[in-house]
Amino acid sequence: MEGRRRDAAGSQLDFTKSFLPESPAGGAAIAKLSPVDRLRLNHTRANGYVHLFHYVEESIVAMVLKHVQGDLSGDDAAQRALLRFADEELKHQQLFKRFGQAFEAGFGSPCGRVATATSVARDILKKSPLSVTLITLHLELLTQRHYVDAFKVDADTLDPLFKSLFKHHWIEEAQHAKIDILEMQKLALSASPETIASAFTDYADICRAFASVLGAQAALDVDSFERSRGRALGADERTALVGDQGRAYREIFLVQGIRNPGFIERAAELAPSAPALLAELAAELAA
Repeated sequence: MEGRRRDAAGSQLDFTKSFLPESPAGGAAIAKLSPVDRLRLNHTRANGYVHLFHYVEESIVAMVLKHVQGDLSGDDAAQRALLRFADEELKHQQLFKRFGQAFEAGFGSPCGRVATATSVARDILKKSPLSVTLITLHLELLTQRHYVDAFKVDADTLDPLFKSLFKHHWIEEAQHAKIDILEMQKLALSASPETIASAFTDYADICRAFASVLGAQAALDVDSFERSRGRALGADERTALVGDQGRAYREIFLVQGIRNPGFIERAAELAPSAPALLAELAAELAA
């Protein structure tokens, strides 16, 4: 791998530094790798991490546009806020694509990524609007919490461009979460207890479906790591590494979101039983 490569705007990825904080990139199997391999794996994980954010934001944009289309006679200010929300999510996707291009130019070998989210977004939008708003709020809140808890802690050791990418992402997601909360409250006004209960069932189904996507990306990350080092892992070592990676992804994208205090508080406003249901789901996905 070369040390530095410029992205499309002239900034540089520094491949001599970690991209992801160690907190989501750790695991017993990783601790056994050499320092060179740990750095190489950190980079492949970062590539998967960015792609997964791009993946989920494709679904978020589809959700927002569906809400706007379904409420054409609604409040103009609310519609403008939702359209601005979608525009900013599209901008994030472009940032993530630029990172992918810079990464591919500098890493030295191809990295696998799960297929785009078009079909998954279509499946998610078949679920109830309230459940889709729940998963969207979950993702917005975990983005903020993860940046504060992980990226800021390891700030001095990380590649500046990668850190900057997620700092800008974090700033805008804070505004998006407010829009999600307002949308959820609006939907809840006309929702029966049965509709709300069904929304939490749909939300859990979406989380489990996404867990499968995370597992697929974890396996692709390890494939990419093996390709970049030029030799395969032993069977047991590979199984352990895929397991570590899958658990790390579930922790970052699912468990941290489900256990986010702000998310639990908003969910409890919909149903008093929600905290217990969320605790059970988080325990299932953390295993």
